[in-house]
Amino acid sequence: MTSRLRALPWPRGPTSTLHRRSLQTKPLLHHAKLSHAASYSAGREWDCDLNGQDRYGRSLATCFIEGEDVAGWMVRQGWALSFTKYSHSYDSNEMTAREARLGLWQGAFIAPWDWRHRNKKTEVLGAASVPVNAQSILLGAVSAAAAPDPNCVIKGNVNRKGEHIFHSPGQLNYSKIAMDKGLGERWFCTEAEAEAAGWRKAAR
Repeated sequence: MTSRLRALPWPRGPTSTLHRRSLQTKPLLHHAKLSHAASYSAGREWDCDLNGQDRYGRSLATCFIEGEDVAGWMVRQGWALSFTKYSHSYDSNEMTAREARLGLWQGAFIAPWDWRHRNKKTEVLGAASVPVNAQSILLGAVSAAAAPDPNCVIKGNVNRKGEHIFHSPGQLNYSKIAMDKGLGERWFCTEAEAEAAGWRKAAR
């Protein structure tokens, strides 16, 4: 049986967060979250109450370890968010994590419920000290995940006029470029390689 903690959003699809020193994607974040949860539980017994199902058929549970709400602990440590669409039970826990810049709040990230419909107007959450281009970096990082080689993430695009233009990560329209190999579009490892192949760099 698959269950999830009630009133917590569970990231679906590729998720990233931008920290002061690096970009961390979903597998790294998921590992960190599970590692912290495992350290917190330290083999202690979980006491869970099932109280409904979500639309995917997963049981919703409220779990406790020695009387402490596990979901509340995760939100308070910055590894989950208060799912205000369904409950405000953990709003104060989230405020604690936000003010102390714990977990995800150390950097910049997009809330799971905004991720699927993300665009330039999507709110970027996190510490006040994140780069002004945090949004373009976060969106571009997931866009680059489609590259056949993680070291070759420059997009060679063919526009409607037939012009061959390449876009590097961090440029304005990088995340918007859909790679369609049927149109002759291709990935490049370096800007020099792209230029040698007859492509020019996008102006912005």
